[in-house]
Amino acid sequence: MRSPGVEFVSFTGSVKGGREVGKAVAEAIGFKGVGLELGGKDPAYVREDADLGYTVGEIVDGVFFNSGQSCCAIERIYVHESVYDAFVKRFVDITKTYKLGDPTDPSTNLGPVVSLVSAERIRKQIEDAIAAGAKKLVPDELFPIAR
Repeated sequence: MRSPGVEFVSFTGSVKGGREVGKAVAEAIGFKGVGLELGGKDPAYVREDADLGYTVGEIVDGVFFNSGQSCCAIERIYVHESVYDAFVKRFVDITKTYKLGDPTDPSTNLGPVVSLVSAERIRKQIEDAIAAGAKKLVPDELFPIAR
């Protein structure tokens, strides 16, 4: 980044890492462009006039694509109250059709996460959400391999 030959720096990662990159770019010789994509929560918003027949499936895919391990995976969904119940029902119904398993098996559409540590972190996030009042709508029994 400090080299005069570098004209633009693009970084995707944590806020902490982004601060360091921004600082290094600011202290470098010359003026460099910089693009930082930092720790966002990648929201989706569902309007009251959304075509739920299309929208829900696309959002489910956006949540679970690459087992949710994509930097642009949807992490939060804001749904207009007038379509909330219908959205949640469809989302749960589609999620229940997913099959977690070996990614080389053609019937699998949800592969593993990168490590056991990641799986444990995800389980903890779910437990914390339920403890904070979230409703568990998808039974564990549908994904027995996840245990």
